[in-house]
Amino acid sequence: MTADSTTRSAAKRVPATVFAVLGSIVWTHALAGVVRATADLPVADLAPASSGLTLAAIATAVFASFGFASVVRAAGLALAGGWISATIVAVLHPAAMLPALAVIPVGAGFAAFGAWIERSIPESWGELASRRPKLTLAWLAVVLVAIVQVGRLATHMTDTESDWFVSTRHPFYAKHECANAYFYAAELNRNGEPNVYDASHYPGLDPKAKPTTEITGMNPEDPFQYAPQFLLWPRLAIALTSDYAAIRALWFGVNVTLCMAAVLLLAMWVGGRVGTIAGLLSPAVLASFPVLHDFQYGQFHFATIALAVLAMLAFQRRRSALGGSLLAVSILSKLFPALLLGVLAAQKRWRDLAWTAVAGVVLTAVSVAVVGTSPFVAFFDYQVPRLADGSAFAFGEAWPDLASLVTAGNQGVYGIVHKLDALGVPGMDAAVANSLGRGFGLVLLLLSVFVGVRTAAAGRKQRAVAWLGLLGLGSLAGAGAWADYVPLTCVWLLAFVAPMVSGRRVALAAVGVCAVMQVFLLGAVPLGPWTGASWMIPVSLFGAVSMFLAFGSAMVPLLGAASSDVPAVAGVVEDQPAS
Repeated sequence: MTADSTTRSAAKRVPATVFAVLGSIVWTHALAGVVRATADLPVADLAPASSGLTLAAIATAVFASFGFASVVRAAGLALAGGWISATIVAVLHPAAMLPALAVIPVGAGFAAFGAWIERSIPESWGELASRRPKLTLAWLAVVLVAIVQVGRLATHMTDTESDWFVSTRHPFYAKHECANAYFYAAELNRNGEPNVYDASHYPGLDPKAKPTTEITGMNPEDPFQYAPQFLLWPRLAIALTSDYAAIRALWFGVNVTLCMAAVLLLAMWVGGRVGTIAGLLSPAVLASFPVLHDFQYGQFHFATIALAVLAMLAFQRRRSALGGSLLAVSILSKLFPALLLGVLAAQKRWRDLAWTAVAGVVLTAVSVAVVGTSPFVAFFDYQVPRLADGSAFAFGEAWPDLASLVTAGNQGVYGIVHKLDALGVPGMDAAVANSLGRGFGLVLLLLSVFVGVRTAAAGRKQRAVAWLGLLGLGSLAGAGAWADYVPLTCVWLLAFVAPMVSGRRVALAAVGVCAVMQVFLLGAVPLGPWTGASWMIPVSLFGAVSMFLAFGSAMVPLLGAASSDVPAVAGVVEDQPAS
């Protein structure tokens, strides 16, 4: 084997190993949590072994990578390495012996996945590594950061008392969870509560609230804000177990997997230079603060975006039933992905719209059967008006001491108005915020039709950035566009925009500045004692504006040549507009 072929082989094996390591870390903790709950072991038995599980998962995946040339050999090495790693963890922490065995099947599964990835990676990756050694070293540094950050977060999932927070130790963020709202609302619904949206149930909106729960280890705080159909998923979870730590660990695994699958599949679908670079940047997306916060909180935001993107990819491949089901779940979770319906309507994709409608009706019917009609009545009578005027997110009023943090953390249209008000700009009140919010929503509806028309025969990279840009703008239209996770769509978008503007220094510099703001959430969350709220508000205002500009830039390619000027890819059915 020549030196050049050896370099190319290593260049393909490294990313394959990275994905195997990341998957092994996440699912070792997820499965260990499920095994612990199934065996009826207390959380305290597994918590001391949390760091050991992370190291065992890494060691098993790396050991298996030496056999990636063969799926069978890779899985065999993983079984051996997993057994050794699990034995070491069990010796050090005997009480965690049974859950530690999770590293064996997880390691074998992701070893096979890594072997498949190595075979699937195009030769261009190896050529890129040999041509750009400095960039390759920088990429390896980012990969190391991603592994460390995911490892820290997975460790925190198993031992919530461990000091493994992803960005800040501020108690408002470090111990925050969004997922408890989902499961507490499901429990309220199961217990017959007619209005699961009532602020009096949730300490996050009403400091006088004193929630009681039978779900072990859960501390309800955040209010439930989603459409009633969303209750199906947490109702299913609490029907299976009342162990919140196990639910949280399993949802962490599903959430990370779903989101990374969307990131990689979109990059693979785009293909070419832009898709290759976006795929290589996926560890950077994963290691960004808003993505990690989303996973730490158990937020459904990234999952909502991922489902919407996967739906559009399914539609491109003429899989209308699958795409419609995914899009219906996405829309009935956070509503703003409904903007994609405007894209489909403008392209006259009636079959895709019909399947989405059917899936929505079926999901609603099942929801009524499971959760009853009262959540639907409460949603339209009580919650929708509060979502419209912003009172559903009035955390600053409930907790005046945190009002400045809440203002700094809201990056949407409403948030920008309140930031300007905090900076002394006259006339920036709630009425202005509501009016601008409604106006912005109407603009987005028109924009969705424009995107549909202009992307009907556009290239894949133009469609990808247009979808992400539209979804990103949609997420900023609501009154609760929280900066600790909403910017993740912008980070994902920039992975495609960066290679598209390379060679244009001004544009690339703007992308770099925006990336720094969004990746590190500058101004949006307190990153240390030197970032007081008085500084956070103007800095976060700059970050919010830069995010709007980044999403808007995704529409720029659609303003140029007519779609007929974009050459179609001969012989590739899924890249043609559907009839």
